[in-house]
Amino acid sequence: MNRSVSLEGAALDAFPSQVAILDADGTIVYTNQAWEEFGAENGMQTDSLGMNYLNVCDSDEEIREAGDGIRAVISGERESFEHEYPCHSPNERRWFMMRAVPFDRGDTAYVLVMHMNITERKLAEEAVADRNERLKTVASVLSHDIRNPLTVAMGELDLLATENDSTHVSSLRHALDRIGSIVEDSLVFLRRNEIDLGPVDLGAAVRTAWAAVDTEDATLAIDDAPTVRADSAVVSHLLENLISNAVQHGGDDVTVRVGRIDEADGTNGFFVADDGPGIPESERDKVFDYGYTTAGSGLGLAIVDRTAKMHDWSVSVTESESDGNSAVEERAGDSAKGRNDGETGESGGSESRRDDRSGGARFEVTDVEMIE
Repeated sequence: MNRSVSLEGAALDAFPSQVAILDADGTIVYTNQAWEEFGAENGMQTDSLGMNYLNVCDSDEEIREAGDGIRAVISGERESFEHEYPCHSPNERRWFMMRAVPFDRGDTAYVLVMHMNITERKLAEEAVADRNERLKTVASVLSHDIRNPLTVAMGELDLLATENDSTHVSSLRHALDRIGSIVEDSLVFLRRNEIDLGPVDLGAAVRTAWAAVDTEDATLAIDDAPTVRADSAVVSHLLENLISNAVQHGGDDVTVRVGRIDEADGTNGFFVADDGPGIPESERDKVFDYGYTTAGSGLGLAIVDRTAKMHDWSVSVTESESDGNSAVEERAGDSAKGRNDGETGESGGSESRRDDRSGGARFEVTDVEMIE
């Protein structure tokens, strides 16, 4: 096999990876140009022809595994063999992957051994691992180092409130609640895709989320809310952020409507809509980006997008349309916050009426597994 006079040899010389061909005994019968250049640049033997590559592997404990893998390919025990290994030089860190595959030329069996530089991939993996470790540290700080003193501060504030009716107490409570919300949202954002799926009554989850948000004089209208397969804790963050977004941008007296999506084309899920000013069409693709905000921390809708993706759901925003459907509506100041999830809206000042206002934002969560 003379690469200088064969088409095959010319093709392999053009290949950037180091390539050698071994016979059935492990003897090197061919090397390409990249193999020879690598040897010359790294103080290795440049003329490898006739050398037994398996003996070279056996002589070094760190690459003995490679020799065993090549033997398995030669004997037919394996169809191919791959082995990743470090090969650092004095000036740089490098990693390679050796791949061995068999082939025949006429009646003679050979093994092609190729060493590919995977340094770029390895460095990227190290960077990701380092980033994940730092995120893990941040999550730990949020979960313990900030949560714990925040809990203490809230307890002390409760004691202070019994002794002092100053308006500063209310402002301080609002600030601490805001810190707590940011911490919880950040923890969800940092959370891995580890969710505990089970049946979630969306109507009950919406009422719980509504009670957890400062909804001012807003009104909640629940249409035919489905039961979905989801992680109840994660979905609560999604709903709280959508409700908070509606109240924050729709005004104190906004009406927030939640209901089922069940289209003839198979699209299913749920929506959270409001009758506020809506979101300009030019901005709708940006609202789920981390940091995008016209008010607040810029985390809210990014959390919505993150929690949806954790469930393999899709989330989008469009304009609300008044459909005239009758729905149970609950004012923020009525008994909705204190009512059990399973109760209907027929008591505590709730009323059934039509909402004819339109033009607000409608967030649609689709690709949802519906249980009923």
